[in-house]
Amino acid sequence: TSFASSLLTVLGLSRVRSLKSEIIRGHSVKPHSRPYMAFVISKTNTSTSCGGFLVREDFVMTAAHCQGKEMFVVLGAHNIRADEHSQICFSISFSINQLEQNVTLNENIKPIPLPKIITDLPEGTNCLASGWGIISEEGTQIPDTLQEANIQVVERSCCRKHLCVCMQGDSGGPLVCDGMAYGITSFGIEPCGFYGFPSVYTRISEYLSWVNTVMQKERH
Repeated sequence: TSFASSLLTVLGLSRVRSLKSEIIRGHSVKPHSRPYMAFVISKTNTSTSCGGFLVREDFVMTAAHCQGKEMFVVLGAHNIRADEHSQICFSISFSINQLEQNVTLNENIKPIPLPKIITDLPEGTNCLASGWGIISEEGTQIPDTLQEANIQVVERSCCRKHLCVCMQGDSGGPLVCDGMAYGITSFGIEPCGFYGFPSVYTRISEYLSWVNTVMQKERH
């Protein structure tokens, strides 16, 4: 099957404030052309969704604020509604997340590489943000299929551990530049991308040592 859902165990990251998931001014992508993407569902009193991404056959990354009492992750999806009957759900808690068992990799499910050194992307770098978040400025249009937006890195003034971009991405999803995941969608100022306010991504390279230590320690 092209889908994989599995139990995750908590490994921790700092929290940031909650953010509505959005991929505004984006476009539909070719089905399964972003095989690292994960769809994450969080359930507490209500259900919310976030993006995420596979970084190894047994690890998924997403934003810490996507946390809930119950968590579900789906890999290999494109049309969420059409594929809903194929989902198998388990309880999870997380931040960088270890799967209960290794995912079987195929054309629809592949990890995305992380940067190997601490990297400061220059202003103007072209990147991609993907997800299943809201696609209308009014906040009423939700897509069935995976969306993607082309975005640019802007001058960084918020703090050294974040990247700022000029358009909002799906919360928890990756900021992909040159084929690598450089950031995780974290927070922004609404209405983001319309009046000059940037969205903020956690810089993965700032946590590389910690991420590598966790992944090596927890290898199946």
